[in-house]
Amino acid sequence: PFFRDAWNVFDLVVVVLNVLSLSLSALPGLGALRLIRVFRVLRLFGRLKAMRRTVTALSCSLWPVMNALVVLLVVMCVYAILGVKLFESKGSWSFQNFMNSFFTMFQVITYDNWASEVVMPLLDNQELDFGTVFFFMSFIVVVAWCMLPAVLALLVENFIEASAREEERAVQLIYNTHSHQLSRVLDP
Repeated sequence: PFFRDAWNVFDLVVVVLNVLSLSLSALPGLGALRLIRVFRVLRLFGRLKAMRRTVTALSCSLWPVMNALVVLLVVMCVYAILGVKLFESKGSWSFQNFMNSFFTMFQVITYDNWASEVVMPLLDNQELDFGTVFFFMSFIVVVAWCMLPAVLALLVENFIEASAREEERAVQLIYNTHSHQLSRVLDP
């Protein structure tokens, strides 16, 4: 019965790896395997019903949210490429290459000092350039005001649906358990 429980096998692997890492300390990378002990916390999720329900609901909502995040990533990449093409001649570090531009677009999404650090160096003599203003305003409207709230709404919606399914399963399990016990009591 010991090896039938996956958690017992996991604990055995953790103990064996710890003993090996202590006795064979000269082997590189074996000490890092001791970090597997951190995953023992996952055992709590099976024991706490509310925590298990939350983790299950979150894991069920991951795929739809990941799809929306991929769309968001594609839009950010398009804007990063446009930023390099439009602003690399202005000599700003923010748009020298794709990675700098992508990081800059992420900074704009978070509203972290983006006006003074990103946009102001791109403006000639502090005059508003229609192309620069349109680029950043369209990015903020499309990504920060439309797509990010849609991703969050999708996460919340899928979380609620998965949570309701998990609750329904729990109720069905309780019903089946009680009806089975009741049939044993009434069975002559």
